[in-house]
Amino acid sequence: MIRYFWLMLIIRTWVFIAAFLFIKDAFSQDSTSFQVSGYAEVYWGAQQGGADERPDFLYNHTDNGPALNLAWVKYTLRHNRWQLVASPMAGTYVKQNLRGEPNAVRNIYEASLGFRINENSRLDAGILPSHIGMESNIGADQMNVTRGLLAENTPYYECGLRWSGKTETGLNWAVLLLNGWQRIALDKGRNWPAFGVQIQHVATKGRVLNYSNYMGTIRNRMTVYHNLYGQWTVAENWRVQTELNYESVPAEKDFVGYSLGVGRTIAQKWAAACRFEQVRDNNGSFFRTPYSPVNLNPGGWSFSVDYSPYKKLKCRIEARRLWSVKGEQLDALPVTSAMWLLTASASVSF
Repeated sequence: MIRYFWLMLIIRTWVFIAAFLFIKDAFSQDSTSFQVSGYAEVYWGAQQGGADERPDFLYNHTDNGPALNLAWVKYTLRHNRWQLVASPMAGTYVKQNLRGEPNAVRNIYEASLGFRINENSRLDAGILPSHIGMESNIGADQMNVTRGLLAENTPYYECGLRWSGKTETGLNWAVLLLNGWQRIALDKGRNWPAFGVQIQHVATKGRVLNYSNYMGTIRNRMTVYHNLYGQWTVAENWRVQTELNYESVPAEKDFVGYSLGVGRTIAQKWAAACRFEQVRDNNGSFFRTPYSPVNLNPGGWSFSVDYSPYKKLKCRIEARRLWSVKGEQLDALPVTSAMWLLTASASVSF
């Protein structure tokens, strides 16, 4: 049996038609634009116990000492209604988060071909940013230096087809046909694609309400995973964000994770933020170690201070503590000897 035969047929047919129409449109007199953008983040990490790497369920800022977390350059070509995006990347994020992908695609941050159907909707195919989760892997855009536990264990990227749109009232939506849970390569033995939905409302005063889901396979189990988050601008200098993830786990207590973050701009160039998070994952669906395959149930808190001497440059430092609600502290596990984590970073974008 040819795995995902019909899915690959849809994608290849779309790419063929899109390429034909793109070349056809190239002879028209309409405008064409080319844009180059980029991002890079270096960091220095330390942890209690002095292990070389941080826990296996963390994918950003994973090394001790100085290192490059993520760097990418994005090339965007727009012509009429078409958009072609190609973006290579490098860093310890790549080593940790894409180690299960073939070598040929591990260093692809984004690669997609899109078509704008009308002013309010578009269709994109390829390797795309994830539709699920509050935080991305672009550290400068996040409230804290490190990513939260929920962000680290939901997709940062996805591969497939995305039909998305927006309304004049601030409602954004997307429907997705995906290869799997953060997967570029086809998994052997899986013959069904995955699906996703995103509904987001953005208010003019800085409020964002989002619901996303994933319907498909995660580690050989069929499931539906839900993600809800909200972001608010309170007064002039305060920001609040909260997130809730839920998955029904048969014959076990359901997976539940939540986080709460508060940030404040102290002066024009200074800011501070704190985060509290807790996960219940009794079955070890996402959070496990060789010494604690179930009932790890990690949680923690963190505090960050930011300094931005220039608009595109951000310097940050964060103290973070992790724990287990079952009383089995993370520092008691040799492979995850981190209970206290210290991370300093500097990022630049253009």
